[in-house]
Amino acid sequence: MISYAVILLIPVIVSAIVYMQTTQIVEYEIQRASSAMLKKVKYILDSEIDKQTKILGQSENIAGYVCY
Repeated sequence: MISYAVILLIPVIVSAIVYMQTTQIVEYEIQRASSAMLKKVKYILDSEIDKQTKILGQSENIAGYVCY
């Protein structure tokens, strides 16, 4: 009877180990994908802010010419 229990425990233990490894891999991949997405958003926002800063600088230069 005990030998049957041991034989049944082996797949359960292996399954638990595989499950833990899989969850760790999935969590790592989610963090990696999220980090990549945040970097992309940061790049886009930085480029938009740079564009707006250039436009603002140009409009201030134009306003200086018009006022004087």
